[in-house]
Amino acid sequence: MNIEIVGKSDIGKKRSTNEDAFLIDVQAKLAIVADGVGGLQAGQIASQLAVREIHVHLQGQEITPEGLSAAVQKANLAIYEAGEADPGNSGMATTVNVVGFVRGKVHIAHVGDSRTYRYRKGTLEVITQDHNVKTFLAKGWISPEQIDDRISQEALMRALGMETTCTVDLYTSELMPQDLWLTATDGLFGMVSHERIEAILAEHGTHLMQALEALIGEANANGGRDNSTVVIAYVHSL
Repeated sequence: MNIEIVGKSDIGKKRSTNEDAFLIDVQAKLAIVADGVGGLQAGQIASQLAVREIHVHLQGQEITPEGLSAAVQKANLAIYEAGEADPGNSGMATTVNVVGFVRGKVHIAHVGDSRTYRYRKGTLEVITQDHNVKTFLAKGWISPEQIDDRISQEALMRALGMETTCTVDLYTSELMPQDLWLTATDGLFGMVSHERIEAILAEHGTHLMQALEALIGEANANGGRDNSTVVIAYVHSL
């Protein structure tokens, strides 16, 4: 398989720190994106710890759904224990999306509300499901009575570091040549509509760095209220 992967993270226009983290391992055909939450520097610590722990755990392994899930669980425990060990980092957590390409397939492990999309033949589709209050209410997984009215609809219901174990969503999909796979934190899609993301990908085609710059540039032009991180993978051939 010939897979090209590029990524970029931007602090945005309103935040003083960047709590997003990402990693691309070109040889392993692997990408990891995380969006940390927590006071002071805790969110930044959580996201960086997630990316590092997952990458270390996957070293030398062929990517499988089971392997991705185990790596995410390891990172989850490391973040939870780090938060317990330092009162200054208490309650820190992070989203994570791990995307790996192997044998004509893509495997995705997902926790939180960062998203992975597939752009195929001109159509952009969200593959992952946001783990926030809004989704849990819409799916009937919780009732309105269980949620305080003061809690934001965007508040996370699942993230790494909340408990000693976490529930990981796993996805596997067959690849096609010319697929684009995009993974992003909510700093992008919270500021740029689904239709505009689709249009920007259509406009820039295989010029992946141009697409990255355009996506993040539009998020900032629209207010840049959060850090934005975008990773794009293009399937040249299988």
